[in-house]
Amino acid sequence: MTESKAAVPMAGVHEHVRWEIAKDKRLTEAYADSPPPPRDSPREQLLTDAIKAVTQDRNNSYGPPTQDFSRTAEMLNAMGFGWNGYGEVDGQIEPYHVALIMIVLKLSRLAWDSENEDSWLDIAGYASCGYECVLEDDE
Repeated sequence: MTESKAAVPMAGVHEHVRWEIAKDKRLTEAYADSPPPPRDSPREQLLTDAIKAVTQDRNNSYGPPTQDFSRTAEMLNAMGFGWNGYGEVDGQIEPYHVALIMIVLKLSRLAWDSENEDSWLDIAGYASCGYECVLEDDE
């Protein structure tokens, strides 16, 4: 293994996800030439598709989720909506609240049709975007 490959922080990451990351050129070219391994489970397929959705498809369509959710939160606050969650002082909707709201919407849709793969995928995507909003807010 070359020095650049050894530096790749990939321990514990499933082979298929490694290949997707390398293919997207986020880390290194270490795995880019190897074919993707077969997908092992529906949950891996769903998470891989969610990664693609939040880092490529939807990101290209709507811009970074932190900006999109910040705009949405500002609009909801301007319309008079608020947040009554634990530990909230001013009741203002924050960007990560938008992710939580969208997750609740997807849960409602799954209550209607629990086999709707798109809703499951979107929940995973909104969770990752909400987490990113929290991290950005902490900076």
